[in-house]
Amino acid sequence: MSAFREPKAKDAASTMAVTGLTAITMFVGVTALAVIAKVHYVDNACQPTGSAVAAGRSPS
Repeated sequence: MSAFREPKAKDAASTMAVTGLTAITMFVGVTALAVIAKVHYVDNACQPTGSAVAAGRSPS
């Protein structure tokens, strides 16, 4: 007698569907948060742009 039963195609398909929906939901959520927070790439992370330091003001 085997300790495990053979996997069924229906179980595997539903697991893949749930995994896919979870991945899509996470991608859309992270993308939405990045758009809302106005996240963007910079060419050089050592030279910030748009910050108080770059504008010559002391950060408060």
